[in-house]
Amino acid sequence: MKKLKTQTVSFGLTALVSLSGCISSEKNRTPARENKSVGCGTLNYPADSAENGFVVLDVLQPTKLSRNSNKVIQPLMCPEDQAKVKELDLKPYNPLFKFVEDQQTVAKKTKNRNRQKIKEEPWVGENLDVTNIQDAEKLAKILQRYIFEGWFDADKTQGKTQYDSHFRSNSLRTWCNTPWLNVTEKGREAIHGLTKEFPIRSTHVYTVPRDVEMTEDAVTWGISFFNKPVCGEYANFFNEKNAMLPTITDMRPQFKSPDGGLAFKLLFNTMPDWQNQMRGQWTSSSQDLKAYNWWTHVSHARQDDGKTAHDESIRELSNVALVQIDISLKDSRLKGTNPLLKNWIMLTYYFDPNFKNEYLADMNIPEPLKYMRPVGLQYGLGAGESHIFNGSRNNHLIKRLPLGDSLPPELDRYATRLNGPVDNIQGSCLGCHAAAGLRFNVGPMTKTSKHPPMTFLSNQDYVAFLKDMKKHPGITGDFDFNMQLDKAMRNFVNRNRPKEQKLEEAPK
Repeated sequence: MKKLKTQTVSFGLTALVSLSGCISSEKNRTPARENKSVGCGTLNYPADSAENGFVVLDVLQPTKLSRNSNKVIQPLMCPEDQAKVKELDLKPYNPLFKFVEDQQTVAKKTKNRNRQKIKEEPWVGENLDVTNIQDAEKLAKILQRYIFEGWFDADKTQGKTQYDSHFRSNSLRTWCNTPWLNVTEKGREAIHGLTKEFPIRSTHVYTVPRDVEMTEDAVTWGISFFNKPVCGEYANFFNEKNAMLPTITDMRPQFKSPDGGLAFKLLFNTMPDWQNQMRGQWTSSSQDLKAYNWWTHVSHARQDDGKTAHDESIRELSNVALVQIDISLKDSRLKGTNPLLKNWIMLTYYFDPNFKNEYLADMNIPEPLKYMRPVGLQYGLGAGESHIFNGSRNNHLIKRLPLGDSLPPELDRYATRLNGPVDNIQGSCLGCHAAAGLRFNVGPMTKTSKHPPMTFLSNQDYVAFLKDMKKHPGITGDFDFNMQLDKAMRNFVNRNRPKEQKLEEAPK
């Protein structure tokens, strides 16, 4: 990663100067294999200790590991980054790990919804059929409004421009985060709780400058939120007195979300100088509109390049832009959902300054969020079971086309599957999540596997994969399309294992 240049970043109504970063030049870096110390200047990500999966290891202030431990977690951030955090008045990430809220809080949120005439599940009762593209597009916009409601009350500025105060508490509904995503260089960062996701490469949606790809500066970090039905199940799953945790240790975990279970993920582009590097894709010529952005403590290096793996450990305070939103919903009450896929559907959205969602027009939310374009909706793994909405760019590879070009509309509906702009171009939204838990052992993750992870191309492939897993009892589980839980439980199982016995993540 090259030294970052000082630049002016538009943030709300104020122009701020971004930091060059506390670890900025290659000559100042110490490779991980040469120095195992943790902190500013070397391996500045949390030590791989998973004694408490409910504690964020990247902190802004010294923090006790747990009530029963005398260990204190020290900040990893370099002094100049710490000074910038104070200057910007950034708050630490406070995980939403209270899976079941008290009656008083629930009653208050119910009252708020009633006062604003907001339904708890606004898609229910709309008589929508997900196999109909018009109904699918309506549902996509309803769900977009649903995930934005109630997060912005603390921001009193005109236009809700204090972005770093958002998505911290919700006045209308119960939302929660997944624990046990705190370890390794991918673990939750200190300010918003983001975890490392995929590299950003040029696709049919975004064009990334070649020099940025070569220097590995384009990476995504993200955070997922789960609604009340899923949070209720989390309360049971993560209860150490429950019989579930021993089944995880025995490698046969099971998790089931109820009808109405929904998750959404915010994915951010951590490319330095993203406003200039992706000009035209992030700004509009007709108005001064820039992507929604946060300040975070993240690294820029890709997670899939072994030659420079140590670079991934180096974090710095960065301004990052919202590149993609994913929504997953499980609900048999919707017409057209597939019982084989447990009635899950998935949707994805990307920032497009030339699009505006009419369903969000009256909402008092940050203006850039109204420009997140719904790409489509996937309700099955087969061809013809993904809707790609008019004017949207999908990211599923069908044939060789110039990257950055939109796929032909006649191919989108019948020869492609829905896929987000930063996702594996050979996979699909449901195809990836269908593997959650099924890859919870070494077998399905090998390169010679009969069914490579994250590339299910049909319902038949999925059925065959399920049958194969049944031939190996006791070594697999089912996380009900919840990839966050897959990663979390991998960390849980690995917590007391020596390095050579740890379960590795599947290839991306």
